[in-house]
Amino acid sequence: MTLKEIQKYLRQHATEAAKKSTLKFIPDAVKVYGNTMPLINDLAATIAKQITDVASGFKMIEQLWHAGAYEEKILAAKLTRKICKQEPLLSI
Repeated sequence: MTLKEIQKYLRQHATEAAKKSTLKFIPDAVKVYGNTMPLINDLAATIAKQITDVASGFKMIEQLWHAGAYEEKILAAKLTRKICKQEPLLSI
């Protein structure tokens, strides 16, 4: 999955209620799509299954983090956790 595909998916599944909820608890969030955490968890699992090697995984994590949206940063953190579970020595 590419960054553009992930962003499209996040936009398509965003709701105004989820966006308001996120902004209520994280008022300084600059860019929020409006996705629920279960959706982000499912997306992280899907992306993690598609990652073929650690280098491409970390590249995706960097792209997500620098994209800047709240959900993208959460997704980057979740992917980091999944990759480091597979390759624990890389997290040192």
